[in-house]
Amino acid sequence: MNAYASDSGLIASCFSLQQLAVLRSGILFFVAFLGVPVQAQYVSVDLETVGPMSSYNQAAWWSPIVVDNRGAVYASYLSPNSPRDDVFVAKRTGNNTWVLGDTAFDSRYDLGHTQASMAIDGDGTLHVFYDMHGNPIRYLQSDAPNSVTSGFTKLSPTAFDGGNFTYPNVTATPNGDLYAIIRDYPTGELYHFDNTSDTWTQLATFAAQSGTTVYPDHVYPDASGDLHLVWEWAAGGAQGSRHYGSYARYDVLDDVFYRADGSPYPAGPIDIANADIFQDLEGNETFTSGVHGFQSAKMTLDGQGYPVVTYGYSLDGTASGYEHRLARWTGTDWEVSTVTPGPFNIDKSWITYSDGTLRFYGTLSPSDPLHTGTDDIFLKTSTDLGATWSTPVAITEGVNVQRPVGTTVGGKDYLYLPSVDEKILRVAIVQSLAQSPLTLFVDRGTGELRIANHLGEDTWSFDGYTISSQAGLLNTDWNSLQDQTIAGGWLEANPSVNRLSELQESSFTELSVGSELVLANGYSGAIAFGIDGDLEFSYTGPDGNVIQGLVEYTGQVNNLVLQIDPSDGRARLVNQSQFSVDIDGYTITSEANALLTSWNSLDDQNTGGGDWLESNPTTGRLSELKESGALTLAAGAVFDLGSLYNLGIGSSDSDVAFSFLINDGAEGESIATPGEVLFATIPAGLPGDYNGDSVVNLADYTLWRNNLGGDASSAFAAGSRNPLNTGVIDADDYTFWKSNFGSTALSAIQAPAAVPEPTTSCYLLLAAGVLMINASRLRVANGLI
Repeated sequence: MNAYASDSGLIASCFSLQQLAVLRSGILFFVAFLGVPVQAQYVSVDLETVGPMSSYNQAAWWSPIVVDNRGAVYASYLSPNSPRDDVFVAKRTGNNTWVLGDTAFDSRYDLGHTQASMAIDGDGTLHVFYDMHGNPIRYLQSDAPNSVTSGFTKLSPTAFDGGNFTYPNVTATPNGDLYAIIRDYPTGELYHFDNTSDTWTQLATFAAQSGTTVYPDHVYPDASGDLHLVWEWAAGGAQGSRHYGSYARYDVLDDVFYRADGSPYPAGPIDIANADIFQDLEGNETFTSGVHGFQSAKMTLDGQGYPVVTYGYSLDGTASGYEHRLARWTGTDWEVSTVTPGPFNIDKSWITYSDGTLRFYGTLSPSDPLHTGTDDIFLKTSTDLGATWSTPVAITEGVNVQRPVGTTVGGKDYLYLPSVDEKILRVAIVQSLAQSPLTLFVDRGTGELRIANHLGEDTWSFDGYTISSQAGLLNTDWNSLQDQTIAGGWLEANPSVNRLSELQESSFTELSVGSELVLANGYSGAIAFGIDGDLEFSYTGPDGNVIQGLVEYTGQVNNLVLQIDPSDGRARLVNQSQFSVDIDGYTITSEANALLTSWNSLDDQNTGGGDWLESNPTTGRLSELKESGALTLAAGAVFDLGSLYNLGIGSSDSDVAFSFLINDGAEGESIATPGEVLFATIPAGLPGDYNGDSVVNLADYTLWRNNLGGDASSAFAAGSRNPLNTGVIDADDYTFWKSNFGSTALSAIQAPAAVPEPTTSCYLLLAAGVLMINASRLRVANGLI
């Protein structure tokens, strides 16, 4: 399983509803987390700095970013100056290379209103609207096509005469014409620029109602050249509290507005009564001045051409109570859902769709565990139109960006990211990948990390990587590429338990399909029993973009394993994790009814105080429950369960399921947990029986003590050592011996016997664990049996 996907129903499939009902609320959170379908997403992110911007350049209500037919990116913005800001247009001419063009025109200080909008027509001319808050039209054209440095000319097209304009939103259609929606206070107006005649005309007042003010949000063209409009309404005059998210499609050829269901609007301006409203009033919301409801919509079209809209909605009627929502037309009605819970104040979101994937950009809820403490922009993707979302991927890190906006061309998203705190404008170029070419494999047992071209189809080059862990599960003395003197001159970058990074000085390292780089000793271990590490992996591709890589855990599983020998059906229970675990029950099932009721049960072995009880064994189900207390299984501990499986009837791990109860120390409660099933050869040898005499006793302790620091392969009997422990004989080997003390070839773990403690000199080398059996109370199995 990769780091960005989870197996829905992983736990629920192993237990009945009755068994799941015993889980405590804290564990239910963990189960629910595993049970939510989380889609995988792999993205390439190129975050570039355009230049310094004014603090008034913070609202992305407008359309300030475009891409021309040659792939060049343009961004309009306000550059800081005094007593007025300068209007700039920047052009991206190469990777992280921007040419900044001063239009020679300026804009007054007016927070949230004088931002510049821009579009590029079919001839390459740039059109810039700027500095309007109830003002006559202020509009520029570039003097040369596709140029930001050849000058701009201010024009006053007669179509805009006599207007009081705010909030221009402009777009280009496939034929090279332009369309703009804009508020001519207090109504919403639609304008058209004919690229052939180079003229603007007013097409319609698309929205108006007495006693209200229209706020145009977005005009979005489709492939046929029709326009999709979204807007909102304010009661009375201009104000921050608005309502009634509304939609219309404008058929350019027929000059008719349509609702999402295809029915035409009546002739004349659209009012609230006949508007196609995707976000109506809710709860105690009223269409009243000062009551917040709806804010700042952006839209896209899905694969069927249906509108999908993201916006803010206030749950409590205040300016600080917003959440991010999604409204989509299903073909029959509008379906509304919450994408990101709030509460938000000024934070906005942006959405786009291509190649079967819906992509949502915005900040995270302040209560989200991934929230960085700043309003960073995260990407969520959905391949089922918002029914489920991927784990968020950070586009920025440590940057306050409350109002992202963008455009999508050729499957790439170009995001306009103004940071008010830093007064810096950035642009992110984000490309979704079908899969990550590189995978980070994490060996739970050895701590080895491997960067591998596991899924790619071609040789892949990279010149930097980062492995991160919020839980601090990384080792700073890992065998880095710098340590290995890999060609190209890799350099470590301030390693910590939370982050390992390296950069290549002058070239790229290539990984052909199937090849890998090994980083020994990079991983220090899992978070807890059953919970693998939280490692994330990213790397820099050949185009300079940062790609989120896959993370896959390998080796010993962090769980209890029922191992069945495929040659003879013998079975054993192994704690392959690095943690001790207290259990008080288990169940093994077989759909083929291939279990043997004569298995060597814990009841038969008189294990752990002798109070394990078999529970009506059948060929389809074997269960045992401990009457009181719990049995502690140290890391690497093994139970021999004898002949358990009839190979003449069943023969695969898909036939067998294994689950167990973790004792949480609370009266009458246990945690139902799925285990792993492994069909693999059981090695000869008794765990902890270092001298190989078929019993774990004092002689094995003596052998351990006399060989402390020596070579285990020559000193210990084959199969007697904890497979999780590698290297020289050490304190972990003592702990493993102690956890198995008293075992024989017939019984892996017996009731605790007196265990000798290490000498003082040995105590300096180890911290001994104690096998504890709590037999203080009688409990019920809570439905396991």
